[in-house]
Amino acid sequence: MGNDAALLDCDIPSPTFRRYDILSNEENQHAYLTPNYSKPTEEINPEMYENIIDLNLAAVIEKGIIVMDGLGKHSRLTDALIKRSKALIVLSKHNLTQDEMKSSNYVINGNPTHPFTFYRGALRITTYT
Repeated sequence: MGNDAALLDCDIPSPTFRRYDILSNEENQHAYLTPNYSKPTEEINPEMYENIIDLNLAAVIEKGIIVMDGLGKHSRLTDALIKRSKALIVLSKHNLTQDEMKSSNYVINGNPTHPFTFYRGALRITTYT
């Protein structure tokens, strides 16, 4: 669209941009990585996580569009990202098993729920399989 953009990797436990070589040299210049805690064994403190994300957002505030790569499993950390977002894009395989949905905390009223349904109503949502 001709706007500047920043790619902000918000997945502290398992950063996507470090794990996969998916960015071109030009895109790498616009990628901002969160600290990698090497898959922490303890749950990350939500306040600490929010402070890290806020610091990263402050560093890229001049960018026209900020794309935040989030977390695969839903948690309080995911909620911290959603409340800072204007749009939500859910990328997921369409045929998740009940066990996959449950282990990723996509559960509503005790029922495993696909992320497309789980996040419906959270924000303006675009879904891709």
